[in-house]
Amino acid sequence: MSKPLNYARWDNIDVDTDSDDDAPRAPSPAPVPTAATTGNRAASAASASSSTQAQPTPHETAQTVQAIKIYCELDKRRHPGAPWVPVTIPATHPVFSEPALPVSRRLDLPLAMWREGTKSADRADLDCQMATYLAIDDRTAFAPPRWQAYVGTVIVARLDRKPLSSQHLEGFWMYNDAILDAMGDSHTGVINERRWLGRPQFERWWRNYVKERHEGSAEFLRLNGMPAPEPGSADDFSNPGSPYEV
Repeated sequence: MSKPLNYARWDNIDVDTDSDDDAPRAPSPAPVPTAATTGNRAASAASASSSTQAQPTPHETAQTVQAIKIYCELDKRRHPGAPWVPVTIPATHPVFSEPALPVSRRLDLPLAMWREGTKSADRADLDCQMATYLAIDDRTAFAPPRWQAYVGTVIVARLDRKPLSSQHLEGFWMYNDAILDAMGDSHTGVINERRWLGRPQFERWWRNYVKERHEGSAEFLRLNGMPAPEPGSADDFSNPGSPYEV
């Protein structure tokens, strides 16, 4: 945020019109500016101007950004394990030229998505349901045709260039999934904006999701004799933080 202008005080300006001499005085000649005084004034003006300009945040000046790569069906087979992985991309990556995904924009957390261009003769290989869900329209809940078929593996990033964690990506995905579930029970054919489209709505849902996800995972692991997830891993929901506080 830019600083407010620091207006000069007027306390030392002489506004006294009383004089012991009633005779009019000849005006003093104006001083002729020199190169030195002109240069000093220009430097002072430039300094004052720069001090009032908004300073870029570390995220805006960083050369790399943490994003998420979501695998299509073909790449899931090539990379067994999690369906997505954190990746580091340059701040000039073409994903930042893509438009904000509609629902994420309404949540004040704009995400963008970019297709890597995965190739396969089998259409099913290029399915990426998670990407399709992230791309749904903020009115009809239908994804545009380009995100419904032949999607391939994609890169997802925050347009503010702040790091995108695995937990936060999962939250965005599951929020859109919840919207789609609600649409199945609706007869209006449009998303209920008051229920779903806004920061307060998402924050309330996120708090509940984190609690249920953490408790559910702990119970599942306990019943199956499995260890707790590694701190900071994609399955660790003990304290994922809010995506608004990154």
